[in-house]
Parts: sequence; structure tokens; C-alpha cells
Amino acid sequence: MLPRSPVSLGLASLSVLASSALFSLLSSFLASPDGAVLKNQLLAVSSTVSNWARYTLLKRSPPARRIPPGAETCVQIVSPGGVETLQIVPLPPNTTAVGYNVVRGTPFLARSAPPAAPCVTVAVTHFALNFADVCVRLGLYESAIRYVGYPIVPGFDVAGTILKAPAGSGFSEGERVYGATLFGGYSSLLSVPANQIRRVPPSLSLREAASLPAVSFTALHALTIGGFPARGKYEHLAQCGRLVVYGFHSNMPVGRAALSPLSWIKMAVDMFRMPTVDYMGLTLDSRAVLGFNLSFFEEETELIGSYFESIDGWIREGKIAMPKTELFGMGEVGKAHERLQSGASEGKMVIEVGR
Repeated sequence: MLPRSPVSLGLASLSVLASSALFSLLSSFLASPDGAVLKNQLLAVSSTVSNWARYTLLKRSPPARRIPPGAETCVQIVSPGGVETLQIVPLPPNTTAVGYNVVRGTPFLARSAPPAAPCVTVAVTHFALNFADVCVRLGLYESAIRYVGYPIVPGFDVAGTILKAPAGSGFSEGERVYGATLFGGYSSLLSVPANQIRRVPPSLSLREAASLPAVSFTALHALTIGGFPARGKYEHLAQCGRLVVYGFHSNMPVGRAALSPLSWIKMAVDMFRMPTVDYMGLTLDSRAVLGFNLSFFEEETELIGSYFESIDGWIREGKIAMPKTELFGMGEVGKAHERLQSGASEGKMVIEVGR
């Protein structure tokens, strides 16, 4: 065997050092928040494709949704996919669902664990669906991936009664309340910061109250920053006009419970076809393009509080008409998701817990 030349040995050493450095950089990136998001997004793609193949292509039966008798329950998404990934499971003993602004990386809070903020425990009677919940189920919602991961208990809008209220919360046991949580709403028990709930006005049912928060806050925030949901193009804006982007649901396929490989390809192509903005033109034309996602507003407590006060006042003054609602039972959550994703629904899909 011939001895290796100094040049080949040097190249081999450089190769090892480069590989080691690249591996170290990759490991550091994957350990960072952005790396974790990318990793979870790749897992979401593989999971949805796998579930599409299992339940759509191979026609396998999804697990049955049975509500355990007498148990506190929640709906959790074990992994991204179609409606078959929505599983009704019992809550662990002495545990409630919770939003990510209270506990990160888990959808549950043990009652013995001190939360990051003073929380009340709500016995949820109703929760509403938003299209964002479909995106969470499909693995397309970044705040869910970034702050919770899978499994996750989705849901933003809730209504119910106070089960437990610590001193200083401003609430008492048995009061009817409604509010918003940063995930965790699909549960019969929820721990939520007191500043994220309000008393239900006497004129509203719990079913109606559950349908209000997310849609109201979204509309109010868009109006507050001076925009409007435009049906046309950026070019349609007048001078000093503002275009507000609050979602990309028009890029989502409708009428399907799961995303096929073709669906992912189509969404990727559509993303590359999105119109771009000439930043110099923004200045010359005095126009603005803005975007927002309320699920990242964990620190905007004063802003959300002001929206609560506005909505609550308008309800009590009779200035807001309640949206049309469709009522489903807890065991019909998959059916409600299918209807919402079909694009044929009207108003809000509301789940009655225990129905």
C-alpha cells in the first residue's frame, strides 16, 4: 500500500474540518427557534403526506372518536394531517389545556404548576372554529409550530363558566365568561389569564359569545391600522391607501380533508407567484402594505384589552349583530373542520362541549 502524499492528507484534513464545521453550524441552527420551526415544518409536510397516503390513497379507517364517559376531555392534533388527526382524549388528572403565553412547548398545565400569569380556570361549554385551526391541523401555522409543536390542542375562541378564580382576578366562581386563548380552546377545562376573558353580556348566549373574539379582533385591528380587506390588487389603492394582509387562506386548497403531494406543490408554486411590492414605488405613490397575525400578540395585552372593551360596549349598546352559527357536538369536530375547509360554510362553526 502506497503512502498518502502530504497534499492528499491535507485535503482530507480540510474535508474533515469542513464537515465538522458544517455539522456544528447545522446543529446550532436546528437548536435555534428558527431551526426548530423549519424542522417542524418539514415534519408537517412529511406527516400530512403520510396521512394522505394512509387514509385517502390506501382507504384505511381513521381511529374512532369516542368521548370517555365522565372524563374531562380535549381535542388534540397528534400530528399534522387531515381530520383523522383530530383525536378526543381525556385530560390528564388535575390538568387543564392552556395557551402558549402561559406555558411554552406543551398544550397542558398541571394545576400544581405555577403559571406564568394569574389564570382562572374555565369550564368550557362552547368553543368556535377559525380557519386558522385548519391551518394548525395541516401544519401550516407558524405560531403553533414555533411555540407549542405537536401534539397540540388548537382553538382560540371559548365561552363557559368560571370554575376557579384566584384572589385579585376580578372574577368569581360560576360567572359566565367568554374570551380568547392562544391555543388550548378545544378543551372542557382551560386555564387562561384573567385579562383575556370578559363577562358574557346578559343579551348573549354562551354559544353566541364563543363566536365573537377572533373574528371581531381581526376586523377591529385591520380597521384600527387603517386598512381594508381588498378584493382587487395593490394597484387599485388610491394615494395614501393602505392594504392590510391578514391571511393567506386563498392559497389553501378547499374541499379536501388532507393535503396530497400535488396540493403541496400547487401551494409552493402559488407562493412563488405572489405579487411583489416595489419599495421605491411605495414612497413615490404614498401607499402602504401591512400585515398582522393576532396569534403572535402575546405581549399586546393593552391593545387586546382595548378591543375587548370596544366589542363589549358595542354588544351592550346593541350595535353589533351576532354572526350566524352552526352548532356541532364534540364528537363532530371532524365534520365541522371538513365543512369549514370546504369553503361552503357560512358564519361560525361552534362546538358544544358534552353535546
